[in-house]
Amino acid sequence: MAGRTFYLAVMIAAAGLMACAAALLALSEKAEATFPSKNSRIAYSAFGERTDDAIYTVDPGGGAKTKLTRSYQPSFSPDGNRIAYTAVGGNSAREALSETSQGFKPSGGKGPAYNASEKLQMTKTKAGARVTLNWVYAEENYVSVGYQVENLKDDRKVAGHPAELQPILGFGYGEPTPREEEYLKKYGLGDEVVALTDERGTRFRMADNSGEGSGGPKPVEGPLENLVAFRPEEGLKPGKDRDFRLQIPLYESAVVPLGEKWPPPEPFPGDPFVFNFDVPVHLIHVVDVNKKATAEGVTLRLDRVINSPGRPRAVVCYRPPDDEHVWYINGGAGTLFNGWSTSGWVSTGSAWGNPPKRCHKLMLRAPAEGRTSFEVRSLAGEPDCPYDEDFEACYEKIGYRTIRGPWKFEFKVPNPAGGDRPELEADD
Repeated sequence: MAGRTFYLAVMIAAAGLMACAAALLALSEKAEATFPSKNSRIAYSAFGERTDDAIYTVDPGGGAKTKLTRSYQPSFSPDGNRIAYTAVGGNSAREALSETSQGFKPSGGKGPAYNASEKLQMTKTKAGARVTLNWVYAEENYVSVGYQVENLKDDRKVAGHPAELQPILGFGYGEPTPREEEYLKKYGLGDEVVALTDERGTRFRMADNSGEGSGGPKPVEGPLENLVAFRPEEGLKPGKDRDFRLQIPLYESAVVPLGEKWPPPEPFPGDPFVFNFDVPVHLIHVVDVNKKATAEGVTLRLDRVINSPGRPRAVVCYRPPDDEHVWYINGGAGTLFNGWSTSGWVSTGSAWGNPPKRCHKLMLRAPAEGRTSFEVRSLAGEPDCPYDEDFEACYEKIGYRTIRGPWKFEFKVPNPAGGDRPELEADD
């Protein structure tokens, strides 16, 4: 797998910070599942006090279960051939990926957030490292940033292994949480994490991140791609220019051969990289639709479209077909990566259960203009089982359930020019 790379999706700290990332999520006893775009196997994870925090794949009917690795939050690639996931403890995500694994390229122009972003291309170099701030997209309740980290030293080592550079991530409001602080102190990594601030003192919380790491046994050449996205504690006021400050502290992470133990990280011999920039904050328009579609006896209602330039989403509501499953919704034509995206360009694999009178948000491939259509491909039900010693038996008894559509929606988007601005749309 030399020279291969992988991507980890949504709330994943790279390499040496994996154990910290697992603790940060304050996990409850639950399971998560991901469904490929084709009629194929399902990946799910179960974690809690009585489970082994493992990812499994099963057939849609619940049979032929295979354990992949000790991790959680699996995410199928759009073609259904690869899985990215959050690694737990000392595991590497590459341990369950084949030689064909590929990531989602943050700077490759994927999705509306990248298309709507400001292409800054700001570069700074110090202590044998180069960080490039490629692009930023800001709207009222979300700021997405794409950047690259490149190691310029050939002899960088950690515990005798070749090393690469990774950002230090934290999931609080711009400073380490107590668990993160404990981890950083243990390994002498300082007390700073990737953080965003602005001239008005707004508090930003990391809401999404995706990073690239080497597939081993040696670091890949060239820069490693990263995304980080933040949500402000209070909505930002739309406007032409807003001043921001982004800091990116780094650490050194060993690149080890497949199957070898991952040594602890080491500090980067330099201060955090700091970028000051101003970008416009985009307005969000909300289009009320209230249209229904029925397939296989199940009715879905398109409630509204959040027509953000960088995060256009369709809000789809329905009642669960039964009470034995936790239901998920998969987007079809017109959605981005099956609709599973939080930042507008990266596939996260995240989906939310749908109790009665609740709704899902599906990411659209592009902002809606004029007459627009999209479809929901399927509803997928994960067995709603208690997480105890009978968990696996419950899974096999109830089994997965898939209801296939499609449910097609067509609607017209009025010209937003003029008129009153809609109320700020609440986010997930």
